[in-house]
Amino acid sequence: MDNFGDFELLKILREIPFRRRVYLAKKENSYFILKIFSLKKEYLRELKGALILNESDVLTPKILSFGEKETEYYIVFEYINNAINLEDYLKSNQGSIKKNIIKDLFQTNMALHRLNIIQKDNYLKNYLIAENNIYVIDGGMIKKIKFFTSLRKLINLALLESKIDPDLLKENINFYQSKISMTTKNIFKRYFIHKSIQRYLKKTLRTTSEFKRQSNFSRLILKRHDFQFNFKEIDQLLNKTEVIKNGNTCTVFRHDNLIIKRYNLKSIWHFVALQFKKSRGLNSWQITNALNLLNISTPIPYFYYEKRFLFLRLNTYFAMSYEDSINIKDYESQLQTSQSRRNFSEKLFKFFNKLSFYRFIHGDLKHTNILVNNKNDDIFLIDFDKSFFSKYQYIYNFKIQKQLNRFYSNWEPGSKWAASLKKLEQII
Repeated sequence: MDNFGDFELLKILREIPFRRRVYLAKKENSYFILKIFSLKKEYLRELKGALILNESDVLTPKILSFGEKETEYYIVFEYINNAINLEDYLKSNQGSIKKNIIKDLFQTNMALHRLNIIQKDNYLKNYLIAENNIYVIDGGMIKKIKFFTSLRKLINLALLESKIDPDLLKENINFYQSKISMTTKNIFKRYFIHKSIQRYLKKTLRTTSEFKRQSNFSRLILKRHDFQFNFKEIDQLLNKTEVIKNGNTCTVFRHDNLIIKRYNLKSIWHFVALQFKKSRGLNSWQITNALNLLNISTPIPYFYYEKRFLFLRLNTYFAMSYEDSINIKDYESQLQTSQSRRNFSEKLFKFFNKLSFYRFIHGDLKHTNILVNNKNDDIFLIDFDKSFFSKYQYIYNFKIQKQLNRFYSNWEPGSKWAASLKKLEQII
């Protein structure tokens, strides 16, 4: 790569074209983080925030130098050895370790709040962790607040909590003793959670580092970025592979490690209606990706494929990974001891409680849509044709009762297992 003054540019870490670039740089056998700005106002905002952090009590990369070079501006930061952003760290570590780090994260935020400082972009990627120490980064979004400080701090904390797995928040330190403060914070947290999910659902419809979109007058393909598949021969696979279901509404078949669901056109009226609403396959693609993002067990979604004629939608397809599994009713019938049943009940309660946290409505909780993985005993869902995340609690409360009734109907009225599962109502 090129040089920037005395710095050898080793690797570009992030780039926003025509605005800023972030490099891993080297000078005299030492490593640094070099931020280069095209716009003076962004440079000054980053410098101001970084200086605020450097003068605070929290850990943050030190500013080593800054200035202007030709038509650009730069800031040189200390390089933190073996640092990883907190979002990636939490994905790769286990429960007790993560819970301790989450407590440290909130302590770091409260240290900033005591100085009336907030990280406006309070996301996990704006924290680094190295040797169990948390560093705050991204000075461009650091702000010293003067007005409505209590409310803004509370909203800031709600934003951070909305990005953390709910299982990690249960043992978190409660910094707000007032019921009004807690209720207000939870309202904002719910808002941020729903907003984040909706933003991600839209992200699944375009080309990003994670997904790839291909669209023309004859087809639409949404797929995982590195996934390869011959879509032209997709219907020919029906004659070569195992057909799991061949119904009027849909055809489900397995190809290698893929389960492919084809949504059929039932009639001319079905074809007309399909042009004015989201297809069930597209909904499955979006929901499955969102659940994966939220760390809720589902098969891996691989693609959504839509055949078109002059942009009119024809058959649609959704593909996910094949998982060696058994449905929940058959799994329950195989449990031999009361302890194994109790353990499974607790696991099921925890699973449904997490769905409730995100106000997720599946739409069809029959036993064949609730599966248990034969390899690791994880509970997971399939068939998201009618699924959605409810924005409003009162809508969720209404829908969840119908969902629970559908769930209980999988067992006979006198089933002791079904009776024990009534505890779900207390949880949800």
